[in-house]
Amino acid sequence: MADEPEPDNKPLQKPVVWKELKIGDYKLYEQPLVATDWFFRWAAYYLSISGTIAFVGYLGKLSIVVAAISYVVDAPERKKKAHYDAWAVITSTEGKGGNAGRIEALESLNKDGINLSGVDLHKAYLGKIKLPGATLNDANLSAALLRDADLSGTELNRANLDGAQMVVTNLQGASLREAQLRCAYMVGANLQNAHFEGAHLEDADLTGAAAIGANFNGATFSAKTTLGAGTDLRGANLGGAIGLVGGQLDRTQGDEQTKIPWDFARPNSWSSSAPKPGAAGK
Repeated sequence: MADEPEPDNKPLQKPVVWKELKIGDYKLYEQPLVATDWFFRWAAYYLSISGTIAFVGYLGKLSIVVAAISYVVDAPERKKKAHYDAWAVITSTEGKGGNAGRIEALESLNKDGINLSGVDLHKAYLGKIKLPGATLNDANLSAALLRDADLSGTELNRANLDGAQMVVTNLQGASLREAQLRCAYMVGANLQNAHFEGAHLEDADLTGAAAIGANFNGATFSAKTTLGAGTDLRGANLGGAIGLVGGQLDRTQGDEQTKIPWDFARPNSWSSSAPKPGAAGK
């Protein structure tokens, strides 16, 4: 009778340690499965080399794995709660002056791609806030302080910015179609390639603003709208602007690319050179 083969008592191959698993490289929904598989591989490995007694000692590490899995699974709920808390800060301070945590709340929501349309930030202090690419359509920012804020590429269509303080604010590439900007203070603001079609700019101050390539077609101005020294209108479109009066453009910068109302004389001081890309300041 032939000898029966002896059972293979060789231990299983040792799995990788947790650090080498690099669970963060997996997709979110895969991570719990990968972590569970890793745990059972280690369980089988310990059983193969030491039996159940050694495995009991290993169970102390189970809490680490469970905590890691719970952290991943609960991530959406934590994010949802963070958004809820941020909105609570914003809504509880509507119509009040000061910051009151709104800057951090708004920046956090915008970073997560949350639509901020219709938000009420009347009189809010938002100096130096960073909201590039934010969606703020129909928002109320009247009398808000937005000095040195980064609103580049934002959507502010139909937003109320009457009386807003936007000194050296970055609005490059922003869309302010049909926005209310009466008495807005935009001294030194970067308005390069911004869209103001149909906006109301009565009595606004654009002294020193860099409005290179900006579109003011259909925008409404008034005799008290200040387009003073240093206002850069090279390549801008004011062809369909409403309410401009004679001499209002005399102290501005412009060139042959600047479109003005058909009944306006082109100022003699305007250059004939086209605007250079990136010529605006901030």
